[in-house]
Amino acid sequence: MADAAAATADASGGEQIELEDSLVAYCESHADTTPADLLRAFNVRCYLWPRLTDAERDAGAVVSDARVADCSQDELVSCLASWIRLREAEAAFRQALAAAERVVVVHGSINANAMRALAALAPSSDAERPVKRRRGDEVDARDTPPSMAVRALDARAARSHGRQLRQSGYCVLPTLVTGDLDAWIRRRHLPRELSFYPNWKSSDFFHNADSEPPIPLSGDLEPLRALLPGIEAAASSIAGERLVCLQANATLYSSRTNAQLGDHKDGSPFSVVVHVSASRPETAGLIFNEELVLFSEPGAAVLLRGDEYTHRSCAVDEGQDRLVLVFFLDYASASRAAHPRPPASAREVSFHAPDEPLADALRAADLTLVVGCAAPDLASVKGKVAAFRAPVQSADFVFGAGPLERVLGHAVGTY
Repeated sequence: MADAAAATADASGGEQIELEDSLVAYCESHADTTPADLLRAFNVRCYLWPRLTDAERDAGAVVSDARVADCSQDELVSCLASWIRLREAEAAFRQALAAAERVVVVHGSINANAMRALAALAPSSDAERPVKRRRGDEVDARDTPPSMAVRALDARAARSHGRQLRQSGYCVLPTLVTGDLDAWIRRRHLPRELSFYPNWKSSDFFHNADSEPPIPLSGDLEPLRALLPGIEAAASSIAGERLVCLQANATLYSSRTNAQLGDHKDGSPFSVVVHVSASRPETAGLIFNEELVLFSEPGAAVLLRGDEYTHRSCAVDEGQDRLVLVFFLDYASASRAAHPRPPASAREVSFHAPDEPLADALRAADLTLVVGCAAPDLASVKGKVAAFRAPVQSADFVFGAGPLERVLGHAVGTY
């Protein structure tokens, strides 16, 4: 056994040396590339960049390019190698999760966002999902969604906006949405990094049509779906043809998430951007085809042909932020097949506190997750073990640095 373990360790060490050598060669062949651009080229998550403090990693902080500008080659190679090994571990964990028929989750006191990530493991029965802990026993009155509405456009206004849309590619819609949404959204907004858009973490989606690739949706922001019929109706009256909403999200621009969305074109013919709030009114807008388009007041919106014209958001400064709602629309007549969804899992999932009797559950589990707590007694474990911010020495999968909800989400596959 000792000889086998030594052979495995030697093989692993050899693979690590080979990986680091290839990364050294890559860095040397891209000597003119800045460290920040190298990290972005590998899609390294912001909180895994070099030179962050533990507190910054736990908060999912974004640091400026200047922080890593003078990183040594050794620092970059070490970071990139760790990143590649993390991605390999996540892929291996997801394979183990897909094959597991019985999953046991042992978790400590963790925040609601981490609980939501764990809830994705569970079957549809609410009885099997982890309990969302609150600070008090009573539901905060602020949890009640505010009233909200979309202003209907009369035929004359729709024709006028339609002419501007055809001529300029956009039109401004004053006071399109009403409702005191700002504080309510901010209490629920959870930036989620999407697999197809690395390092973008300002948007929290609350609607995704069946034709679109699966993405994590916010249950907390689901009441905002009440705006969809009104947004579709207003945009349709301007476009002169029925439109349907493909995706919708709340986007919070800030120095801690993303200060700006750079030049791009949308993947849908129409987009509606609704201004909710801004620390500085002069940043409440976008640059559309190199023209500055400002929102006059909260609730104002811009309807644009985002697939035809290049546009970008106005940047926000350090300590400032801006909140918008974004709706992506397509023609109802467009042919859009339902995007393939993975089959529903039939696995059994149970959730436990670390001080519960666990022997029988661990013995029957194919996969055990230990999340945010001291290691329980794992002597009876028969299957594999994954540790998330937990000191489990014998774990098959170990995930540590970063905000727990994001570490879980990336591993489980909900981010």
